[in-house]
Amino acid sequence: MILHLWRRWNIYVWQKRSHTFWLFSYFNAVFISMVTLEGWADLMNIQVYGCDRIGYDGALADFCQNPSTSPMSPLFFVSFIMLGAMIVINLLVGVMITSLEEAHQEQIATKKEAARSIIQETETNLEDKLEELHAQLQQMQINLERIRQKQR
Repeated sequence: MILHLWRRWNIYVWQKRSHTFWLFSYFNAVFISMVTLEGWADLMNIQVYGCDRIGYDGALADFCQNPSTSPMSPLFFVSFIMLGAMIVINLLVGVMITSLEEAHQEQIATKKEAARSIIQETETNLEDKLEELHAQLQQMQINLERIRQKQR
């Protein structure tokens, strides 16, 4: 929201000097390139030195009908880029922290599942051994009974 208001205010301020800021659809592309720090220096140079000296690329060359300079435009560019970069960095950090938290929760769930599996396996092994011991004990009791009967 802040970037949008800043952008709208600067469209109002710079629209008479440059069609880069006058064409709203083109300015959306300019806005994205400035926030991603891609090619913003060329845009600033056009504003500072004028479109007749620096010029536009491709189809936008026809828009340089009223060349003018604006030595104050770096204030807009620097402030806009700092604000935009700060917001983009905050978004990236937020996404990274969220992803790390999800990965951590997934890792905890995996460890809990592995621990449950080990406990279950251990319980099964203990039950099997207990049954074996019980069977051996019964066999010993049967053998003891046979020995007693032989002694009588």
